[in-house]
Amino acid sequence: KDTYFMEAQISDDIEIALRIFNYSVHVALERKEVSDDGSYMRINMPLPVVIYWEGSKAKDTVSVEIVFPGNKSVVYEIPAFKVLQHSVAELEHMALLLPFYILKIRKELERTKDSEKRKALSKKLEDYVVEISRVLKKCVRNNYITDRDAAMLLRRLLGMNLELYGGYREFKEVNMNKRLEKLVDPDFCERWDRAIAEKAAKVAAKVTAEVTAKVTAKVERRSLKQGISQGITQGLTQTAKNMLARGYSIADIIGITNLSREQIKALR
Repeated sequence: KDTYFMEAQISDDIEIALRIFNYSVHVALERKEVSDDGSYMRINMPLPVVIYWEGSKAKDTVSVEIVFPGNKSVVYEIPAFKVLQHSVAELEHMALLLPFYILKIRKELERTKDSEKRKALSKKLEDYVVEISRVLKKCVRNNYITDRDAAMLLRRLLGMNLELYGGYREFKEVNMNKRLEKLVDPDFCERWDRAIAEKAAKVAAKVTAEVTAKVTAKVERRSLKQGISQGITQGLTQTAKNMLARGYSIADIIGITNLSREQIKALR
């Protein structure tokens, strides 16, 4: 089998080459080949790639030179893939990278204090989201990803937008997050929500059945109802914790578990 090793980071750091080399050696040693007499060993290094989310000053490769006694040396070269130097269309086969494309305006936005330029950048961001949504639909049609994957990636994109740009006054004035939500194909999110709800319902039903069985065996009949209620609440609380860990929004968790916003926030 072919083995690939990828590491991603947002900024330039030559140390990444050394980290990838170290990780690759560990992976290779797990599949080492040793001769019958124990005098020879062979390790097959995985093919490494470093992914830079933003434009990098680094060249197309980063490398580590390994110098052996007698001045013999080997250069370990690692290809660099710079996401933002490619178009959205070129990332079609790498759908997982698409949400990160909204980093495209980040540095320019930080550099400019001009309100009109910032508004123009918000429009550029909107155009990127339109194109990303279009490419994700194409990926679904071509069976590269499922519509659930696409909805999840769009949700992540919207979450990143709020995290990165939600504090800019110009973006708030045009209610950028609401505009971007309207651009997202609602069918994707509807199917995603339905799938989550169905799974959550199954989990809740299982939890309820397990709790009911345990409580029935331990409590008297007069406290059975109260015990079941507490057990269900515990089960729903655990479901909410799991959903928070997986990145679901508070609104989604409220709709599925019926817990209050304050109860969910307290779980963080």
